Amino acid sequence: MSGRVNQLQKQSEYLATRGIVGVRVEYRVTPRRDQGPPTICCADAKSAMRYVRAHVAELGVDPLRIAASGGSAGGHLAAFTGLVRGWTTRTTT
Repeated sequence: MSGRVNQLQKQSEYLATRGIVGVRVEYRVTPRRDQGPPTICCADAKSAMRYVRAHVAELGVDPLRIAASGGSAGGHLAAFTGLVRGWTTRTTT
């Protein structure tokens, strides 16, 4: 429901000093009173992963060594990208 795209910037900068490419994602959040599943967040997370995979050469990413991580809701979304196969946007919001 909240957060900032630069929230994990220091961690990203540290990992970059170790040769790790980091891509921070700004995703839509579920409105506070929305009781439904977080479909827009999940759609954005999957879309970001598809983008990275489609642009590995441009980003300097080894396509066999892509991982996702995050804190709090971002951690849940990172897990979602790896555990849920074939999911696409199911909302028009």
